[in-house]
Amino acid sequence: MPFEPINFSEKALAIIARYDLQDHNFWSEAESIDKVRKEIRDHYLPIQEHRCAYCNNQNLESHGLVWDCEHFLPKKGYPKFMFEPKNLVISCKSCNLAKENYKAELLSRGDNPEFYPEEANDFKLIHPIYESYADYFKIISKNDSKIIEPLDNLPEERKEKAEFTFRCCNFKRFVAKYAGYDHFREDILYAIQKLQENNGEMTVDEILQSLENPNIGIERKYF
Repeated sequence: MPFEPINFSEKALAIIARYDLQDHNFWSEAESIDKVRKEIRDHYLPIQEHRCAYCNNQNLESHGLVWDCEHFLPKKGYPKFMFEPKNLVISCKSCNLAKENYKAELLSRGDNPEFYPEEANDFKLIHPIYESYADYFKIISKNDSKIIEPLDNLPEERKEKAEFTFRCCNFKRFVAKYAGYDHFREDILYAIQKLQENNGEMTVDEILQSLENPNIGIERKYF
């Protein structure tokens, strides 16, 4: 189910009141801002069950080395929403880093709204405050690995949002781990290169088959 936005304490609000709604560097430079970040983590981690708001990965640690206080709309591009409760969640560092590449593509209606958008359809990315992850994705688990897949027969609008979220947060990284490629991807690329050099007439499919990975079909479905 969607997450309940944070209600800041009076102490946090006193710190936030010093923010001018323009200089996003306040997030890292202002005194006592660590107290605000801690309050954000303390609110969202329990209701998110220590799961990333985007990929649903779970980690029972609570500190900032594992989790980011995530601004759904980036604080640099949308500084006036930096402390908007509906713009704040907790994410893993992998999703947050991947999402940086799509920071200018998150809104589906307008680029610079005066007020924070109030509807899920205002966003291209699944918004964890307005929407439920389970309405878009299913998880296929195998041992300590998993694949995140869009649900079957999604309406076209939801399908597009699921596919954008998959790309934006780089969910294909789970496919690589599931297929056993996450720890030796460079070796595979090196093998392909050498096979192409030594067997110029081999197709990419023939090269991939020569690697004899039993899960190769999973990898090729997503990459």
